[in-house]
Amino acid sequence: SGHELQYSCTSDYKEGQKKLWPTLRLKQAKPVLRSVYQWSEEAIFTLQDCFETTYWQMFRDAAGTDNEYIDSITSYISKCTDDIVPKINVRSPGSTLRSEPN
Repeated sequence: SGHELQYSCTSDYKEGQKKLWPTLRLKQAKPVLRSVYQWSEEAIFTLQDCFETTYWQMFRDAAGTDNEYIDSITSYISKCTDDIVPKINVRSPGSTLRSEPN
């Protein structure tokens, strides 16, 4: 809340000219709450077993195009990961860096 880091500088650009750099401000924003996977050996082995026992050809057979094939496999992998690997909520700093003209 309210912490700011302000930085400005000038340097020689060509003979007799100066180039202004933008002012950079780092504002501290509210922390962000995110869900992240909590990977463990058990989760990895379970996920590997899930993928080893998957009949992958069914995705190819059901797809009409390469994009459908890729989308269906990606969705399947995401669903398996969501079903098997637990998630935890973590708070991450919410700093933002923005540039403003001088």
